[in-house]
Amino acid sequence: EGGMGAVYRAEDLQLQRPVALKFLSAELAAHPDSRQRLLKEARAASRLNHSNIATIYEVAEGDGTPFIAMELVNATSLKDLLQRGPLAPTQLLELARQIAEGLQEAHQAGILHRDIKPANIMVDSKSRVKILDFGLAVVTGRERNAGETEVNFITRTATQWSTGGTVPYMSPEQLRGQATDARGDIFSFGVMLYECLTGRLPFRGETSVDILYAILR
Repeated sequence: EGGMGAVYRAEDLQLQRPVALKFLSAELAAHPDSRQRLLKEARAASRLNHSNIATIYEVAEGDGTPFIAMELVNATSLKDLLQRGPLAPTQLLELARQIAEGLQEAHQAGILHRDIKPANIMVDSKSRVKILDFGLAVVTGRERNAGETEVNFITRTATQWSTGGTVPYMSPEQLRGQATDARGDIFSFGVMLYECLTGRLPFRGETSVDILYAILR
C-alpha cells in the first residue's frame, strides 16, 4: 500500500500468467476527475513497449473501482539496494544507461513519469532495470490554489508528501505546481544519480519544508 492505493499479486486466468493489480486509494477513487485522469494516462502508458519499462496489460474498472493490470516484476528496488550503501560507478553506469533509455522512450511518446525515485526502479539479479509506475504518478501532481502564497503552498505540499518520500526528487517547477515537461523527469533522474554515487541526497533538511526550500532556492 502507498499514498495512491494498493498493489496486489494476482493471476491472469486467461493467459495463465502472474500480474500486478494496482487499485486507486478510496480517497482518489471517489473523485471522478482523478479516476478519469488515471485511466487516460495509464492507457497512454500502455502503448509503451520497452525492455526497461514495466508493461501495462489492461486498464479497466471492477465494481466501479479503477484498476491497472501490469507486469509483475520480480526484482529488488534501487531503494533497497541503496540501503547497503552507494553504488560502484561501474555498476551505476549500466543501471543509469537503462533508466535513461526507458525515460527517452517514454518522453518521445509524450509521456512523463513525474515520480522518478529509487523506489520506482527495480533491478533484477542480472542487473536489468524496470521502471515502474509510468503514467500513474501524474495523478499525484499538486497545483497551487488561486490566491495561495508560495509559503502556504509549500507547507500544504510538505504535509501531503511527507510520508511519500517523494519531495527530495521533485523539480522546482513541479513543487510550485507549474506545468512540467521531460526536463522534470531529468531533474529527478539527476537527483537519484547523485544519491546513488554519494549515498545521500543533494537537497537535505530536517523537515520536508526545509527540503522544499532547498530545492526551490
